[in-house]
Amino acid sequence: MIINEKVLSREETLEYLYNKFQEKERLIVSRYNDGEYFIMKQQETKVIVKLFGEDCSKILKDLLFKSIEDKRQFICTNYLKPKNFSENDIWYKVQRYIIDNSNNNLYGCSHWTVYDFCNENKLLPQLFSGDTLIISGLHEYFKPAIENYNKKIYFYDTPIISVEKSYKKIKEDLLKICKNFENILIACGSLSKVLLVDLIDECNANLIDIGSLINAICGKENTWPMSWTGTVDLKIHKNNFLSKLKVLS
Repeated sequence: MIINEKVLSREETLEYLYNKFQEKERLIVSRYNDGEYFIMKQQETKVIVKLFGEDCSKILKDLLFKSIEDKRQFICTNYLKPKNFSENDIWYKVQRYIIDNSNNNLYGCSHWTVYDFCNENKLLPQLFSGDTLIISGLHEYFKPAIENYNKKIYFYDTPIISVEKSYKKIKEDLLKICKNFENILIACGSLSKVLLVDLIDECNANLIDIGSLINAICGKENTWPMSWTGTVDLKIHKNNFLSKLKVLS
């Protein structure tokens, strides 16, 4: 059963991005899933309120609606299984909402990062090589995990909670430095999608919403985006990734 021919599987998404990278096309890749769905629908789940607060999520809603309309980004969302489609469940609703509110003709699977990390590490290490900026709130954990493998990685540290309160300053800071990098990898929750679009016209870097992969490289398994690590040996995959990165650096 073809659930939605506009949404690539995780394997297809990785191959699609890898081919573009090999052809030296600029990658601008965002990820929209249930968190963005709840914010844009203004459904105040406990997680959303805890992370953003009610006022902040209203601000973020408007920013997300503006950002999702930019067709220059390759938007990745959840890939449906037959039961999601047949049961018309939350994941089906999320996918439909993201597609209905954006302007793309093709979408990727947001789990392409996890798939690559747990298999060949075909593309991900290349996105961490060269002059790379990491925008994340996990600087203190991520830097020790990776600094011995690549000396060209730099960090912009964002607050972990209610990051939108600092949005204007974060944006101003990034606009000053973004031209200095080949790759900019963003991992600060739903604001990642907004910052990615903000930077498109300001630099020529690959702009990748990298998500919870940062947590995996840090070895932080007990955070809520990391449920997938329950079925894999994270240490093995982390070491495989770092060994590939070392070769490229």
